[in-house]
Amino acid sequence: MILKRSRSTARAETAKLEAQRRLDALQQFLTHESPGERIRADAALQQLRSHAGRVMDIPVTGFRGQQLTLSEAQQRAKQRGNAVLVKGLTLVTAVLALVTGVLGYKTVTLNQAKDQTQVVAVNMNNELSSLQAEFDALQTENMRLKAQLGVPGPTADPQAPTAATVRHSGQLVLAVFGKADLDSPSSDPQWDTGGRDIQYVGSSIELFSSATALYLDDKRADYETCRNTTGYSHQVISTDSVTPGGYLCAKTDQDRYSALRITLLDSSKIAFDVVTYDPPE
Repeated sequence: MILKRSRSTARAETAKLEAQRRLDALQQFLTHESPGERIRADAALQQLRSHAGRVMDIPVTGFRGQQLTLSEAQQRAKQRGNAVLVKGLTLVTAVLALVTGVLGYKTVTLNQAKDQTQVVAVNMNNELSSLQAEFDALQTENMRLKAQLGVPGPTADPQAPTAATVRHSGQLVLAVFGKADLDSPSSDPQWDTGGRDIQYVGSSIELFSSATALYLDDKRADYETCRNTTGYSHQVISTDSVTPGGYLCAKTDQDRYSALRITLLDSSKIAFDVVTYDPPE
C-alpha cells in the first residue's frame, strides 16, 4: 500500500532512526564500561526502547485520508500486498480456465469432423458397392439380350506374328578357299547343302550370289539386330578389318539372316559360331 507521507510521518521516521542510533551506541558502550556504568546505561536503554515504541504509535495519514499509526500502516500494507497476490492468482486462474475451455472446444470440433469424415467414407463405399452391383446386373442383361438377338460376342485380338526360329546353329570352320551355304538345315553339320553364301580366301571373306554381310565389331549379333541394322554390302570383307570375338550379320541368297561370331582367325583358316534364322511366319 502506498501512503502519502505527512509531516508527522517524516518526524516519526526521523525519531525512529535517532533512537536506533542511540541504541547502537549504548550497546557498544556497555561492552567496555564498568558494572555501575553498565546499570545506568541499561536504564537509559529501556527509556529509549519505550520512546521507540511510542514512535510506532505516531499517527500518519493514508492516501484515502484515514488516520493510521505506523504499525497499522505497515499491517495494512502487508494485507494490501496479500490482496494483490490473491487478485493476481485469481486472474491467472481465470486465464487458465479460458484456455482450457478453448482447447476443449477445439477437441470437440475435431472429433466431430473426424466422425463426419468417417460417415462420408462409409456412405461413399456403400454407394460404390451399389453402383458396382448395378453395373454387373446391366452387363449380364446386355449379354442376355445379345444372345437372344444373335449378336456375336467380341472377337479375339489378331494373333501376333510368331518370333523367328533357329534354322541351324553350330560351328563353321573354313580353310582357305572353303565355302559354306548358310541356308543349310540343321541336318547338315557341314553347312554344304549345295549353295554358296560365304567363302574364305585367306586375306578376306567373300560373299556369293545375292548374299550380303555387315561387320558389327563387338556389337552382339542376333536376329533382331541383323534384321534392324542397315548397311549391308556385297563387298569383300578384309581380314585386316576383323578380329576374333567380332560379330557379323549376313543375309543369305534365300533372304534368311545369319548371326556369326569369329572365334578363330589365322592365315590358314577362319572359324565362326553361326546361327541362321527362319523368319516369322
